[in-house]
Amino acid sequence: MEKQTNITILNTLIISTLVFNLFIFTSRMSFLPWYIEDGWGYLGLLFTSLIFLLCFFQSAKLHKDGKLTTLQKFIPLASAILSILVLITPSSDFMTILANLINTIILTIYITVFQTTPNVSNEKLLH
Repeated sequence: MEKQTNITILNTLIISTLVFNLFIFTSRMSFLPWYIEDGWGYLGLLFTSLIFLLCFFQSAKLHKDGKLTTLQKFIPLASAILSILVLITPSSDFMTILANLINTIILTIYITVFQTTPNVSNEKLLH
């Protein structure tokens, strides 16, 4: 039961951080009410990248125990890499739209996949 609680908390944290990333990425779009002109909103990407990396290490531990699939393990790492990439590249409309698109796809995949459990009958593939 404790492992299931950890997985639920981890899934909730990852999904909420992905949604928070969407707000940060869209903070550069001038037609939205949470528009931030000087780009200070991107400092939140440092915070979310750190959260994603911590989630990745926790996911790797749970994956090793056979509780998460490989996709569930690597989505936080991919999101952290995306956040850091957006942070270090020059800000442009194309990069903002691309980051929103990729983040939305990652969020959709994670929401679709987070309910699946690994096939424990084939434990050799899990480790």
